[in-house]
Amino acid sequence: MDFDLEHLARKQPVPVLSRLNWRSWFQLFNLHIIGQELDFVLNQTESNYTQIRQFTPTSTPSTSDPIDDLAEGIDGLKIKTKTPQWNTERREKYRAGSAKVLYLIMICIGPLDQAFIKPLSDTKDK
Repeated sequence: MDFDLEHLARKQPVPVLSRLNWRSWFQLFNLHIIGQELDFVLNQTESNYTQIRQFTPTSTPSTSDPIDDLAEGIDGLKIKTKTPQWNTERREKYRAGSAKVLYLIMICIGPLDQAFIKPLSDTKDK
């Protein structure tokens, strides 16, 4: 690949990762990702971020005390896991965010580290 290094350096949010700066690199990179509102990509998998959780009551609460009914109702909720449904808007947002984060990682690491980057299902696995 032919890169314009001067142009690339202007887009780097942090210096290139090295043995000397690895601690500050990870702190700065994480802060940059949070500032770009992309931290959900690092903290969650695509399925966790995009799956719509459906709660169904397992028991019918009694009508004696509203506080007890509320507590019993919350305890009685469970997540359906048979047929997951996906939020397509969140899936698109996750995939775009994942590509941005991977791009930022690629321009902020050296050629030696780039050799270890391999295609995975999502950024969290990387």
